[in-house]
Amino acid sequence: MLSSLVKPAVAKAIAPLGGGLVRFGVTPNVVTVVGTSGTVLSALVFFPNGRLFLGAVLCGAFAVFDMLDGAVARAAGGGTRFGAVLDASCDRIADGAIFGALAYWAALAPYTRGSGWLMYSETRRFADIFSREEGRPGLEFLARYPVSAAITGFHLLFVGLLVCLVAALTISYIKARAEASGLSADSGWIERPERLVIVLVGAGLSGLGLWFALPLAVAFLALTSLVTVGQRFLHVWREARRADDGTP
Repeated sequence: MLSSLVKPAVAKAIAPLGGGLVRFGVTPNVVTVVGTSGTVLSALVFFPNGRLFLGAVLCGAFAVFDMLDGAVARAAGGGTRFGAVLDASCDRIADGAIFGALAYWAALAPYTRGSGWLMYSETRRFADIFSREEGRPGLEFLARYPVSAAITGFHLLFVGLLVCLVAALTISYIKARAEASGLSADSGWIERPERLVIVLVGAGLSGLGLWFALPLAVAFLALTSLVTVGQRFLHVWREARRADDGTP
């Protein structure tokens, strides 16, 4: 997990900023709410309109608050139980806004202008190239129906984003439910920081014209997220068996 390696260094770097906010009377909960509100507004305003690069940059900037609230809590002498619940809940809201807004955009992109139109046009051009070539097995659909193939690609992107969202919520829920049962569930390839980096980098690059970046990012993220769900279930199952058997 990349976050386990990077997070301590980032936490150390932003510790002075957390101390400064405490001196101005800013509480961790305020930082959490501001960060989540900024992420949600950025995602819902820019992604559905095809402003993928700007939306990705702003969502990434506000996502830093996810670590900044922890720095403020540590500088203030420790967080509260309510603060922990609020932080976890706001993380789920922000994830839902990002993936939901991108899914909404993917569903409508073939029929609107903007970055979606660029991706649609490039996909159709790619399909038209195949339509002029013969003897390419497995490409009959692209050859005969280039427009339908392009639209189908966006439908698959829409489904992939929904898979990422559901998997993200499931990964978080497994951990929360396991910890409530006295078990640990920290295993797995993909956690929230990795999810955000992958999807926002993919969206940002697509917004700059690399139309294939977001589909590749979503395909990779969907696959690794589903694997992480399986890894966490397996880890919790093993932990539960050891606990039930009374073995350490």
